[in-house]
Parts: sequence; C-alpha cells; structure tokens
Amino acid sequence: MEEMNVLSLDSEDILQYKLDGQFHIWPLVRFDLLTAISRQGAAGSPQRRVSAKTRVGNLLRGLSGIRLGRARIQFISSTLFCVKQSDTYTNVLEDYFCQVFPADSFVYENLDPLDYSRRLPRKNRRISTAFTYVDLVGKGIARFFRAGANGDIDAFCRHLSAKGVRRDFIDDVRVKLFRYAKQLRTQRLLYRIFLKLSSPRLLFVNCGAYGASNAILISEAKALGIRVAEMQHGVIDASHYAYNYGEEIKRSAAYGRYLPDYLLTFGEFWNGCTNIACAKVAVGHPHLSKIRERFVDKSVPGSFLVISQWTITDELIDAVLRIRQIYPQARIRYRLHPVEVLNAHQKERLQASGIELADSSSDIYSEFSLFEYVVGCYSTALYEAKAFRKKVLIMRHPLAFQYGFDRVGTVFEGDEAISGYNENCTRGESESALFYAEGFDRRYRDLVESTTRYDHP
Repeated sequence: MEEMNVLSLDSEDILQYKLDGQFHIWPLVRFDLLTAISRQGAAGSPQRRVSAKTRVGNLLRGLSGIRLGRARIQFISSTLFCVKQSDTYTNVLEDYFCQVFPADSFVYENLDPLDYSRRLPRKNRRISTAFTYVDLVGKGIARFFRAGANGDIDAFCRHLSAKGVRRDFIDDVRVKLFRYAKQLRTQRLLYRIFLKLSSPRLLFVNCGAYGASNAILISEAKALGIRVAEMQHGVIDASHYAYNYGEEIKRSAAYGRYLPDYLLTFGEFWNGCTNIACAKVAVGHPHLSKIRERFVDKSVPGSFLVISQWTITDELIDAVLRIRQIYPQARIRYRLHPVEVLNAHQKERLQASGIELADSSSDIYSEFSLFEYVVGCYSTALYEAKAFRKKVLIMRHPLAFQYGFDRVGTVFEGDEAISGYNENCTRGESESALFYAEGFDRRYRDLVESTTRYDHP
C-alpha cells in the first residue's frame, strides 16, 4: 500500500458505522489503527511473559486493595506511574493533584495490565484497585457470549479497504470489533454502576483520548453529567493520533462524546501540538518542578543513560553496543520502558558488555543526576532531560524524525566518537517554562473551582 495520509480516514462518513445501532465503531479502533498505519505495523520487543499462576496470585492479592471512594475528584490511573522514593512509592502524576484537594480526591489505581502486580507500599492511602476488577468482570462475562454476524463491522471493514488500508490491519480491526461487540453491553452497564456508586463530579481518565475501552467509560460518564479530564503523561506531537484529528472528526459533536472535556498539559508548548476538540489547560509538571528545585548533578563525565523504547529495542541495543565499543570504560545504564522486558539474547548482549540494566520503578530524575548523557530515540524522558540541563543524544532512526526528536538533542549514528555536541540544541533550560509551566497548585485549583464549583476553606 502506498503511504497514505492517515488523518484522511477521519471523515464524517466513518461515523455511520455502529456496533449496536448507537455506539460508534471509530473511537474503539481509531488510535491503534492510525498508529499501526503510520508505523507500517513495525513490531517491537516482546512484552513481559507472565505465568497464569503469577497473574492469578497477583489478582487475588489485589482484592485487598478494593474500596469505594466517593470523592468529587476521582482518577483512573495505573500503578505503573508509581516510582520508589525512600521506602514508599509515589504516583508521579495523580499524587500531586491529590495534594491540592486531599479530602476531595480519590485514585482508582489499576494493577499492572500484564502481570496484575502493584507497586507497594503507597504513600497515598486514598487509593483503590477496584476499577481493575470492574474492567475484568465485564470482559470476563463477555467470554460467555457468542459473537453473531454484524453487518456494520463488515461494512466498516469494507470502508477501510476502499480507503486503501492494508488487509492485515483490517483483519486485526475485525478481531477487535467482534470482541467489543460481545462485551460492549456488559462494559457499559458495569461502568455506569461504578460511576453512580462513586459519584465523581470531575473524573480524570488516564489515556482518555486513546479511545478503546476508555471511549466506553467516557461516554457513560458524560451521559451521567460527569466532567471528564485527562492529564498529559508523555509526549504530544503532530504524529500522536490520540491528540490530533482530521477536520471533520475534530468538528464532530458525535465523536466528542467519547473525548475528555479537558486536557491538562505540562505547558503551553504542548497545547500547540494538539488539535483535540476539548479545552487545553497548561498546569505544569509538578513532579519535575519539585525535583528540579533540589537537583544536584553528580554525573561522571562520559557516562550514558539509555532510555529504551519497546517498539525498537533491538535497534537501541545495537546503538548502545556501538557506544560501548568506542567508550570501553564508560558507565552505561540501559533503562527499560514500563511495559518492556528483554528476551534472554537481548539481556545477554547488554550484560556481556558490562552495561547496567534498570527497570522503570526507580525515579528517572534521580538517574539523570548520575549520567552526563541521556540517549534515546523518542521518549518523554528526553524532553525532561533537557529540563535538567542534560546532554541529549538522539539515535538516528525514522521514528525520531517522524516524532520531531531530531530537534530535542544531537542526532548520532553511534559508530563514531561523540564530538561537537550541540549545546545550543533546542528544548533547553532557557525554554523550559514554555514546556513545563510553573505555579501548578494555583493553575490546578483554578481549573477545579471553575468546573466543580469547589468551595475550599
């Protein structure tokens, strides 16, 4: 298939296809499909392989964390945002929001989606694992339903074919849609019951604009009159299809029922990287701001922190091994993405070259203080490294240019000594206020008071 403008699929006519005569198909598959097309289906490193025994054991242990919170501000988040600080874990997103309105905030923190583990102990006690089980029960019950013929799914797939979408992508979409067709009614019912019992007035949904099951949750929340928000958790750019839309879908009121009402961003720069049809509010990145105030750089010259990305693990390992050949005595650490695991061969390649391995449970900002260079391809951490005045190296790769990371640091091939580092590279400390707004407490308080009429003491 010739390269296509993926946003050309965002046309009004794609909204004619519905699963049950009411719920639109497009928000269920849009993000995954557009991303797959733009990357030409490039596969990444295998994610963690977990035994059924481990998953069941973790699910049973997670039951002890179920509780119902009826706070007016609620968050649907993930344990993967928790990092270890001293002897407890802090959620580097939601916990800061909760500190502004501690008595009126509650976090439904989902278990790790791959092995159902939790990062404990948590510093914040106003949390619950309940939403994980709400989700699993709905999907589990749907397994007993039989998927019958669905004319709209067939017509939708023919529509994609006529638009030039690859057959393998269409086949993947078809499988997902028949799964949604079985579980949609149950999911909608359970989400509605959950929302009525918990009664939020403002609901934050992590990755809300990504659609899929979050589109179902958001549509139910809006039907109940609940305001929905999403906070930025990573890079937003023109190639991020959760936050950028074709004109017809952007203007569509019908599609808007599946999107958050508010997107809270790190700073004004990010507001300009999205055309999503909701209110965009720059509130800042409180965890980054807090750590930066007391940051002490203890890095050793010629040391490297490599930020992995599970979609291109092997390419990044190749690059870091070339760095090792050039700098045989350098300290090099390879930090995994939260959903990433190395296979035996990948791990052996790194360890045989004396490269340290680290997972995502440690606070990356503390790691910044230990290394002179931060290396990667595309990752939020590369922007954040610039805020800490780190030297950022970008591995030459098509995705680095597609997502604009060639402007974040110095692009390198990895097969020659790193020289002539561009100290004037954009996204530097002098611009950080544009990327990471200050005054988080005031900005967030203003938003909450304007949306929920919150009366504070």
